[in-house]
Amino acid sequence: MVPRKTMPNRCLLTNSSEQMDGPSRPLLEFSSEESSNNKKMQSSALSPEQITDILNDIAEQCADFGLGDSILEKEALAAIREIGFAVRMISLPEALPRTADLIFMNLITLEDRMYCIELTQRGWRVASDRHDSMNGDYRQLDLHTRYFETIYQLLNVISPEFRNQFANKLSNKLTALSNGVAENI
Repeated sequence: MVPRKTMPNRCLLTNSSEQMDGPSRPLLEFSSEESSNNKKMQSSALSPEQITDILNDIAEQCADFGLGDSILEKEALAAIREIGFAVRMISLPEALPRTADLIFMNLITLEDRMYCIELTQRGWRVASDRHDSMNGDYRQLDLHTRYFETIYQLLNVISPEFRNQFANKLSNKLTALSNGVAENI
């Protein structure tokens, strides 16, 4: 097994809802292994700008701990920042190996489907339909052997609700541009 870089802090971006039918709200959990009882701080109902700022800070902290050195690590961290608005949860698993050439990410779609996603030089791929697993379902070879150039392409295939969220976000930005409002684009 390839040795992994460890990080004293762990973060996880999730979208939760107060009710099953209610709108999803971002929830950021941050825990520190250095704390005596591993307390978790939670913040909900954050604005998109606050989430972006927090995720940028997390990416900087990851870089401070030796992560983000490779192109793939930078791409994985960018994906976490970019798609957090349209998934329930995305994180870098601690149980799977991580190298400069291979990164895994656990993901829960807005449809509550779990996946373990692999990122290599070949692209993005669904490694498994379970978290922390590299072994795919061999009854779905077409899904588990197909590589995508971007995380957006992969999510477009596995999550219809991602398409809706992405289209809504794009529409809102285009409307803001047409109204002359300079948003964080």
